[in-house]
Amino acid sequence: MVATSVYTTRPCEESLFASRRTVVRTPREIFGTFFSLKVLVSLVLAGCASVLSVLLPAGSGAGSALVLFAGGMFFQSLNTALNVTFQAWGKLYLGSLNNLLMAVLSLGIGITFMLFSGRVMALGLAYIMAMSASFLVNYKVFERHIHRLRVGELARWRELGGNPCRLESGHS
Repeated sequence: MVATSVYTTRPCEESLFASRRTVVRTPREIFGTFFSLKVLVSLVLAGCASVLSVLLPAGSGAGSALVLFAGGMFFQSLNTALNVTFQAWGKLYLGSLNNLLMAVLSLGIGITFMLFSGRVMALGLAYIMAMSASFLVNYKVFERHIHRLRVGELARWRELGGNPCRLESGHS
């Protein structure tokens, strides 16, 4: 049995006699919208960090490290979204295992890179590698145990916060 969310809208402000409409969305659709919005916001934040990296001194390698850490944070935020969804579906152990995987990969790759180069940029590279690898594993587990991951459903993002009647009536 598939759970659904049902929004019964109130009559819009233009008419007290406007008909009631029901918008039925499955958890998959709601998650698709949420995840698409999360990807977009995370990309914007990683882009901002990349722009800020230009302001750092060029010779230190800190700018490059900031870009790599921003990329790692992008993948970590996507992992967090999937982990929270695992918890919502009663599979907290899957999210917990992914958190462990992220920590082990970060530590293992970070130590290896520090032993060979010892530079801060190496830690940034280790971080992005660990987070992206963890996300790929998490993505496969998510699709196997929860549902297919759909991205690109931003059209109804405002419904995540409340009254869909407002969106359709043109009021903010």
